[in-house]
Amino acid sequence: MRLLLLGGVSLVVAVAWVLVPRADADVIAPYVVVFEDGVDAKAKVAELEKAHAFRADHTYVSSITGFAAKLARRQRDAIARDPAVVSVHEDKALRLAPPTRSTRGATLATGVRRIGGGTKGATGVAVAVLDTGVDLSHPDLTALVGTNCVGGASRRLSAVSDGHGHGTHVAGTIGGKGGIGVAPGTTVYAVKVLDDAGRGSTSQLICGIDWVTANASRLGIRVASLSLGMSGEPDSDCGRSSRDALHKALCASIANGVVYVVAAGNAASDIAHDVPAGYPEVLAVAAMSDSDGAPGGKGPPVTCARSERDDSFATFSNYAADGSHIVAAPGVCIRSAWPGGGYRTISGTSMAAPHVSATVALCIASGRCRGSPAAILRQIRADAAAHGDSFTGDEHAPIARRHYGDLVWAGTY
Repeated sequence: MRLLLLGGVSLVVAVAWVLVPRADADVIAPYVVVFEDGVDAKAKVAELEKAHAFRADHTYVSSITGFAAKLARRQRDAIARDPAVVSVHEDKALRLAPPTRSTRGATLATGVRRIGGGTKGATGVAVAVLDTGVDLSHPDLTALVGTNCVGGASRRLSAVSDGHGHGTHVAGTIGGKGGIGVAPGTTVYAVKVLDDAGRGSTSQLICGIDWVTANASRLGIRVASLSLGMSGEPDSDCGRSSRDALHKALCASIANGVVYVVAAGNAASDIAHDVPAGYPEVLAVAAMSDSDGAPGGKGPPVTCARSERDDSFATFSNYAADGSHIVAAPGVCIRSAWPGGGYRTISGTSMAAPHVSATVALCIASGRCRGSPAAILRQIRADAAAHGDSFTGDEHAPIARRHYGDLVWAGTY
């Protein structure tokens, strides 16, 4: 791109009125296009591809109707004028909620014990892991192919392997056997929305949400676990006022009966400036530190993160200023599965979120959590508060304007 611009400078005096529009028109960028509700997305995308000479990377038919593609500005502007198009959005970069520290030490998974998990699976309930993929051959996991949303239209939809490790770790905390999983044996579906460097985009995440929405009923997926995010200002009406395509897609999936559990993030800041954790319809998860699998604050020093202490909020964890849709879970020195049949110990809200995803699955499987996703979220938070297993920074010992939530409790289910 720099060479093209410099090349135009030498001719700009003579033919600026010709070159500048062509240069602008030739700028290629990724976009998400949203159609009017009720539009046949596949037919309309095919029509637009033929008329404007592009190929869509993703076509959305279940959570929203629309598509994602790399477009020149002239293509974008022409598509925006189509009567079936509601809005066109720049495709924003998505970030993994990165681990704060990693070690190959094989320490005991104390987080599972601390929240009363590890004794049974969520029979009849599956969890979709929207992440970097999952090692489907790991001996401790019951993991199945979901879909691949990484790459262009020519990507292999079955290529959900995890070249990063993050998604496998998350899946292990949900349903891993051998003491690492809250709900051992629970089926997880690998939905690859981040590449092997932990990078993604809004369009890729919507692709994953769209797949979950379309397949949830058929595959028994009741919970989706997300440990990723990006900066944003959540609205309170499912993206209608702000024309937030991601929020609209999530709300449609939730209306289809899927509970979304989202890592709060590791910036020690308010989730009100982060999405999707800030969306009021999801269950955001903050991280706390536990070193001995028991309450009371008497555990030994935390070995993999010296700044953290037993039974306290994790210093890196994001929080909620209003406390309306957040719970806490262990997220410091969490041992879980790693690609290649191994294990790794990592810290982060990414490690806290799957503890809650598994707990929600157990609650649904037990019959205690019934009704809409909103009702299930209320039940999970109420049960956490009722159990009263406190830590510094929870709702029993709050810090001013920083809500980390009560510690989730799987032992009830």
